[in-house]
Amino acid sequence: MPYTELGNRFLLFVTDDDNDQSETNETDNVRAVPIEITPPDLVVSNATAPSNAALGETIPLSWTVTNSGKVTALNNWYDQVYISSDTAFDNSDIYVTEELIDAQTPLAARDNYTISQNVALPSRLLGNRYLLFVTDRDNSQGETDETNNLKAVAINLIAPSLNLGQTITSTIAQNKYFNVNLDTDSLLYFDALTNNGNFKWSLTGADGKVVDSRSFAASDGYQINNPVLNLKAGSYLASSDYPNTNITYSFRLSDLKTASILTPDTSVSDQLDPGNQTDLYKFDAAKERSLSV
Repeated sequence: MPYTELGNRFLLFVTDDDNDQSETNETDNVRAVPIEITPPDLVVSNATAPSNAALGETIPLSWTVTNSGKVTALNNWYDQVYISSDTAFDNSDIYVTEELIDAQTPLAARDNYTISQNVALPSRLLGNRYLLFVTDRDNSQGETDETNNLKAVAINLIAPSLNLGQTITSTIAQNKYFNVNLDTDSLLYFDALTNNGNFKWSLTGADGKVVDSRSFAASDGYQINNPVLNLKAGSYLASSDYPNTNITYSFRLSDLKTASILTPDTSVSDQLDPGNQTDLYKFDAAKERSLSV
């Protein structure tokens, strides 16, 4: 069938179009047969995802696409999944995964297929969001309705927990946010294990920002007068940032309660491994006593 306008049309069957044969009646050489020209219609008829997930976590996703049109869908196309702040798809939404639909085509009228994937969530958005399941994202297959190719599924995205003293090695793309839960008031120390001043980190609690986009280099180096964080009990959100989201970074947030006990006038011999890490020590001393290292 050649490309033509959609809707109700006619197929014209014509004999002796060039009048090569003389006839008694030249007006009855055409028979018209009505035909409806219509493309298929792809619809995301079902989609499933967990209602809650941690950023960077690998979760199962599944979606079903049905050809609700009257004719077979002949082309191939891509299905894609995005994270969005709303139920409408636009260029601000964050790409999650995709699937080339070629083994499932041609897709007959009223037929469907289901795609299942395990995907790692990008570490970009927190809170109540939506997973957008979009079929034929690039409009490779003509359809009667291009506005019904999306299904939105609500999901609550939370930050993974960070255990005090745990070394985090990741990328911004994999893990940008971490939850830090303190049962008691605590003295914490940020140990930057990546020697790159372009990496920044922040810490936010119930009372607002505790650390605001401080560079790794300025967190445990000579540039900062007092690197110790005096924090109240509660829940905090730690975040890291860097222009290149695929560069690996490392750090740890240590609790001074776990520092090794140091006895004054006793020598200490140890090794830093890696060499840019910080080892913590604590000791008891009388008021106004002078100490030197």
